[in-house]
Amino acid sequence: MKINTSAFVLDYNLSLNKKFYFISGSEITYMEKVKQIVISGHRSKNSFELENIKNLNLYRSEPGLFSAQKIYLVDDILKTNENDIDRASTGDDIFVFKFENSPKIKTIKNIFLKRKDSWVIECYELSKEDKKLFLNKWLQKTSLKLDETLYWWLLENLDERYAFLEQTLEKIEKLENKDITKENLNQIISSKTHGLDKMFFEVLSNNEKLIDLYNKKISNLTDVASFYYSFKQYSFLIINNNNESDFTANIPRYLFREKSYMIDMFRKYNDEKKKKLLKLLMRTEKSIRVNGELSMVIGLRFLLNFRKLTIS
Repeated sequence: MKINTSAFVLDYNLSLNKKFYFISGSEITYMEKVKQIVISGHRSKNSFELENIKNLNLYRSEPGLFSAQKIYLVDDILKTNENDIDRASTGDDIFVFKFENSPKIKTIKNIFLKRKDSWVIECYELSKEDKKLFLNKWLQKTSLKLDETLYWWLLENLDERYAFLEQTLEKIEKLENKDITKENLNQIISSKTHGLDKMFFEVLSNNEKLIDLYNKKISNLTDVASFYYSFKQYSFLIINNNNESDFTANIPRYLFREKSYMIDMFRKYNDEKKKKLLKLLMRTEKSIRVNGELSMVIGLRFLLNFRKLTIS
């Protein structure tokens, strides 16, 4: 079954009642938020253990008086079929799938759409109506006040990507009511963290300029994560489109100024380079997760390797 994503995020306690959660789409920060809600929501109710599993067909239920319930994060769906899903549904465990849109997920996604024990949660850039819902909810839980003019200005200028919208609102929340001015809000929205994703559009610069830019923009693990996930989002846009017309049609609306640059980047990647890019992304993400204290070094190495692959 399908559920409205913004409704799920805003009031998830009413919706954490399924066995399977299939999270898909193209907005990776929104997908990550939904995944964390599913995990933390279920763990707040029961003592679930968290475990990764490569394929659902490897799942084996562990019945017993002292067996802990588990939330399984499924890494791959290529070998998953409806029989595997039926078998997994008989136990007490929860299963979370998180995959960006691609032709390979279509079959399994359609299976979950038909199941009453499943939620299919699709994550795309936030519409203006979505942003309005999140902004209104945020205003309800804070003591901050916005006049009508400032409200509509903020709504228009909030990012369409969930993590960036959330970060902006968290920064605004630290202000006093007397400091809620257009000038201060504009400063927050255009801050260096908000602009980390723009580094992608400098990747064809020489190494010296890239290193200097990276050192000015990146100062902690949060910066590295925002920087990396913006690159990942743009990279999967390149990887998941087989031809230029499809790629062009899928370029996010907010990148209208960078459209020609994005098309030029797509043209630089044939199938072989796409495979290498995917390996680079997977290797980098694992390194950041395992060696968080070295994240700034890992991020810079990723940036230079990304440039090297792109211009090769």
